[in-house]
Amino acid sequence: MAGIVGTITNLSDFLSKTQVCLSVKPNDPQQQIICLEADRKYSIPAFQREVRWDDNNLKMLLYDLSRSSKFLGNIILTIKSDHTCEIIDGQQRTTVLMLIVSCIKKKFGTKISTPDLCPLRNEGFTGFQTLLEKAFDQEAITSDDWNAILKSDDYHQLPRIQKLWNTISSSELLADRHKAQGLLDNLCKSEFNIIASYSNDVNTSIQYFLDVNLKGIRLDTEDIFKGYLFSQDSRELTCSLWQKNKRDVLRLNGVTQSSEEKRYPLMKLYEHFFYCDLYLPREGDCEYSTLKFGENFCLTSGFESGSTKYYEGSHLIEAIRDRDYLQNVLSRLNKCVEIMTDIIESEGPSTPFKDKFICAKKVDSIDIQNCHSMLKKILMEKEVIPKILALKYILTCFDGKPHAKEEYKSVYSVFCAAVLFTVFANKKESDTFYNFVRLEEWKSKINKWLYDYISSHALTRGKVLAAYKYSESDDDPIQQIRCKSLAAISNFFKVTKNGDNYNMGISNAAELCKFFGDKTVYSLEHFIVGECGTLHVKTAKYDFPYKYPP
Repeated sequence: MAGIVGTITNLSDFLSKTQVCLSVKPNDPQQQIICLEADRKYSIPAFQREVRWDDNNLKMLLYDLSRSSKFLGNIILTIKSDHTCEIIDGQQRTTVLMLIVSCIKKKFGTKISTPDLCPLRNEGFTGFQTLLEKAFDQEAITSDDWNAILKSDDYHQLPRIQKLWNTISSSELLADRHKAQGLLDNLCKSEFNIIASYSNDVNTSIQYFLDVNLKGIRLDTEDIFKGYLFSQDSRELTCSLWQKNKRDVLRLNGVTQSSEEKRYPLMKLYEHFFYCDLYLPREGDCEYSTLKFGENFCLTSGFESGSTKYYEGSHLIEAIRDRDYLQNVLSRLNKCVEIMTDIIESEGPSTPFKDKFICAKKVDSIDIQNCHSMLKKILMEKEVIPKILALKYILTCFDGKPHAKEEYKSVYSVFCAAVLFTVFANKKESDTFYNFVRLEEWKSKINKWLYDYISSHALTRGKVLAAYKYSESDDDPIQQIRCKSLAAISNFFKVTKNGDNYNMGISNAAELCKFFGDKTVYSLEHFIVGECGTLHVKTAKYDFPYKYPP
């Protein structure tokens, strides 16, 4: 690949501040191909993933290094004109190796001679360098600096990095000076394959990164997706949109310095977006209706775009190859995440949420309140698959354009389908929802599914299962949400058929709003008990006839 050069070097030369000129053959100035300048700075771009190493990864590395030096794989760099070396591949290892060297220096001081390390700037956690310089000693960090460190931690990496530091500090392999010296010697002699591109554009390095990793076989879904995205488009706006979306999705998921949830994982959000948006007709674009891809974003069948063929296993981003569309995806998804986060974090409809309802005839405040309550229940659920319906609704109805009142009321169908799927449906039926959102008439398809589903015997059997599944843990907030949602559907929702048309009706929107607002009521009993008024409850814990109270 043009513009790419590479050779082997050891860790000591790679991390130290001294100038290092690397040759194809050792000590051959005639074949020097890479020069790491004395004033170089290593940088981890903001679009890179957060540190994900855990204790086991680190303990295995320390054990291996205690025995001998190692070959530590590829480091792919983009060396810019200002001598900044952007790490495209190898940022996890570089971060951990710097932690090890810094920890040895902290523990043994002048008793062990350690390399004078180059600065490492993590653009997604700029306070990391301060932590490294202070050897994670909070007493040596002022309160202002500590607040700045926390504020700079865009992806909440501090807890994991702190845990890695603590693991290194407490390792038996660094228990005394002799053990530490032996491990450090092996570490400094360990080698990398340095692969570099001299360019202010990262595209070449990213493409090489994908090639050497065999189309991501050794990478996770996010790494592969991000690699293909930025190999096509590394414009500043695209990078900043990716960074903002990643940061905002952490907030949507309730991820903080002390907790981590996964209400709507980042890559599942992207997958859902493409199902909702990609298949819509677009003027000037190739026809995407035949595109089929899996949750890893790889094509599950061949695809042709003009004269270009993409084979099964090719990445979705390769097949789309439209920088402006992909940038538009990031921008619109950012707006969706902002709306979803506002819904989750607010007790009731906020002013920005109310402003999303643009209609010639004013949408009733009760319907707006119910819409907020129902979307919030879907988004707070642990089950991810039905969230695609909420995303489709937001993309369709909250797009800044006016819509008819009935379009906004389709949220009742979305809610009903999401709840019934969460509690009763076989998760193998997820393709049903994925197929719905690909269609322009997706709302009517949902109503037909609801009519068929509620009319089937499967739901009757599902009611009995719900009696067992949701009666034994009343204190679980998720159970309360499900019970209340099911009770709401039983009391207020009805799907009717008129010829080929299927409609969702609400018996009393005001009473439904009141029911949603009453946090003390979430009974499921009237939904479980059949028309006869009795049910024999038989589970591992219970065995008794239950009669519906008057």
